[in-house]
Amino acid sequence: MKKSEQFKSLRFLYFAIGALLLLTVSVALSLLNINNEISQHLWNIYQFVLYGTWAGWMFFHFKKLGVIGKDLIGENLNGHRFITIFQATIIMVFIHVFSYLIQLKFFNFGTNSTTEISFRNFSWRTTSVEDIISLLIVLFIAPIIEEIYFRRVLLQRWSSKWGPKRAIILSSIVFSLLHADILGKFIFSIVLSLLILKTNSLLVPIVVHILNNLIFSITPLIIGSSVEFILNTYINSIVIVIIFALIFLYLKRLWTTSLPESNY
Repeated sequence: MKKSEQFKSLRFLYFAIGALLLLTVSVALSLLNINNEISQHLWNIYQFVLYGTWAGWMFFHFKKLGVIGKDLIGENLNGHRFITIFQATIIMVFIHVFSYLIQLKFFNFGTNSTTEISFRNFSWRTTSVEDIISLLIVLFIAPIIEEIYFRRVLLQRWSSKWGPKRAIILSSIVFSLLHADILGKFIFSIVLSLLILKTNSLLVPIVVHILNNLIFSITPLIIGSSVEFILNTYINSIVIVIIFALIFLYLKRLWTTSLPESNY
């Protein structure tokens, strides 16, 4: 089988069923009125089952289709790609702040992402086994599994079928619908999709995703509730405009340059 056909052969229906279960369980857990310790324990178990099943399904089919490590990873990191990672990470910060400001200003609520749920009661001084498990999930397991599927499998499959630009939009819609912060994750996914198509390196979006989760895991612990007061002041409209302009210029630079039809 040609490499360009490998990912195209994976069945999307199974993932769609899994995504529906993900949404159902996520909503159920968020609505359960139970104490925080039990809630975090259930959430960690759920995450391990989810990502473990997801990874098992993918790698079973990878082996069946003859997909090897190099097919997934693509190019290795080098000095130029580290600069790309740094720039993208800064943009990711702007994206999430922009999304948070929009939701506060127009809908009067913030977001409850997986990262926020996992770190709701985290304390660097009193770390527990549950906290360490949350760290592993948020900083390593989730970014790696999600990037393999969305940026290498789904994006590759749909790029071969409909072209890269449609694939970016459609895969980003699916990615965003599986997260609480739909607007932020949609833009987030577009950036990561463009990065892997430009660099042909899965390591680039994985590293950016990990750094993004790390930044937004430790920020609430450092800043605390004062950030919401700052974001609700009169300057938030100005900040929204400035950040939107920066994100728009960054995306325009990536989007307007030529995109490969396939990574192979």
